[in-house]
Amino acid sequence: METITIIGPEDARPAGCVALPIASAATVFLHVKGRVDIDAEIGKAKTKLERAEQGIQKQTKLLADPEYGQKVSETVQETDRKKLADLQLQAQSFAETVKQFEHLKLE
Repeated sequence: METITIIGPEDARPAGCVALPIASAATVFLHVKGRVDIDAEIGKAKTKLERAEQGIQKQTKLLADPEYGQKVSETVQETDRKKLADLQLQAQSFAETVKQFEHLKLE
């Protein structure tokens, strides 16, 4: 039988769980210890982190180009700034995922 337990923001992460933010005010903790290959999950998260970091470098270079600001409309520039912000959030999330899985290996 599966259960759902609601915990407060001051409560610690439940043992054997990884946190997956679903909104600014809500996070789901999934019990994964003993259910997934932790090393494989770390590898997947690191690959996704590397892709996000490559995207960040590309977007940063694009936005820093002086000609870009002159040739591209403000609407496109705003879209590209949002893409950079999204990539930065993704990278942060993947880095946190790696840390969580590495911590699970020690539990």
